[in-house]
Amino acid sequence: SDPFPRRIDPWILGVALLALALRAGYFLNVRSEILFQHPTLNAESYDGWAQAIAQGQINPPNVFFLNPGYPYLLGGLYALTGRSVPAAAWLNFCLGALTAALLVWMGRRLGHVWAGRLAGIAFAAYGPAMFYEGQALSLALMAFVNTGALACLLEWDADGRRNARWLIVAGAAFGLSMLLRPNVAPAILAALVWVAWRTEGTEARVKAVVRLGLAVAYVLLPVLIRNSVVARE
Repeated sequence: SDPFPRRIDPWILGVALLALALRAGYFLNVRSEILFQHPTLNAESYDGWAQAIAQGQINPPNVFFLNPGYPYLLGGLYALTGRSVPAAAWLNFCLGALTAALLVWMGRRLGHVWAGRLAGIAFAAYGPAMFYEGQALSLALMAFVNTGALACLLEWDADGRRNARWLIVAGAAFGLSMLLRPNVAPAILAALVWVAWRTEGTEARVKAVVRLGLAVAYVLLPVLIRNSVVARE
């Protein structure tokens, strides 16, 4: 079946809109609370780092003390909107809605349409997801890129096709996830094993695993090299 039909599945759009509507209700309930207006702990650190990036401090003089993926995304947002807690929350809310929509698409692609729909609805209505998305934290982005990586692997495997671009995009998404929270590493190892298992022929198997691994490294290594250089100075 065509993975990208000309007509968008109304369930995908409907679940995404449901997620946004529920998040809008949550936002209206918490927008005046002090903990929402004034980030604390990791959210406070990300917020401060993003403000510095928005002001042009793109390459700080020290080793990254927190995972750098989310602060740079948030810093880009602040560069456009100014420092805005609601804007940061809505960025995360939109990522949450996209994650819910991806779950619906994955269920459809696997041939388990209702499983995907129910998974998307469950995530759209999941209270803890909304709570963390409402803060300047990386969890919404991490959920989105990890789900996106799995969707790309699924598409790579679909109908016996082995289009390398899906492996490359999946690897890049996993690399970005490593920049958000390194404990995704076991999932990446599992993905490499799964790709090897799903590929027939030794040469094709090696190429597929190498492509996925190199895509992860392409995103991750520049940050590791940068930290290593800065630490020696």
